[in-house]
Amino acid sequence: FGTIHDDGKMKKPIGICVSADHNRVFVTQFSLNAVYAYKLDGTFVRCVGEEGDDEGEFNEPYGVDVDEDCYVYVCDRLNDRVQVFSKRLKYLSQITHRDMESPVDVKVINDVVFVLDEGVRCVKIFTTQGRLMSQIISSAFGGRILDPYAFDIDLRGWIYISDCKRNCIQVFDVKGNYKYE
Repeated sequence: FGTIHDDGKMKKPIGICVSADHNRVFVTQFSLNAVYAYKLDGTFVRCVGEEGDDEGEFNEPYGVDVDEDCYVYVCDRLNDRVQVFSKRLKYLSQITHRDMESPVDVKVINDVVFVLDEGVRCVKIFTTQGRLMSQIISSAFGGRILDPYAFDIDLRGWIYISDCKRNCIQVFDVKGNYKYE
């Protein structure tokens, strides 16, 4: 991985995921404002992106995930959106919301898109068509997230959020109730 540049190194890889069919690894390259696709052995396949705010352009790409149909979801942090691509990294659509500020991580489970929003300090829950269904705001449920960076969801639907400023992981149940840290 990473031998596609003159110096043979990646340029600040931030997000990574393996496609649902286990044929590709997708990596967001923070400083290159791009998403790269690799074969599992590290062979470069293709990339998309450059700095900007048009379709297929990024301003600090962060988290990335792939759904069961191999659609690639990329957090475009400073453009306040999640862009959606085909497995071949062809732009398809985007998920935006008036209250989205700095999405940093994304998970897609059963046609539901969970977005960790660093600016608002919450998890927004969308349909794959981009309709906001709900959101979990940490302070409303007893949590105190200051600097969310990444998250994951277990089989019960509980959400685990890393907080870089507080140096902890906060846990919320499927209804968004704060459980513990």
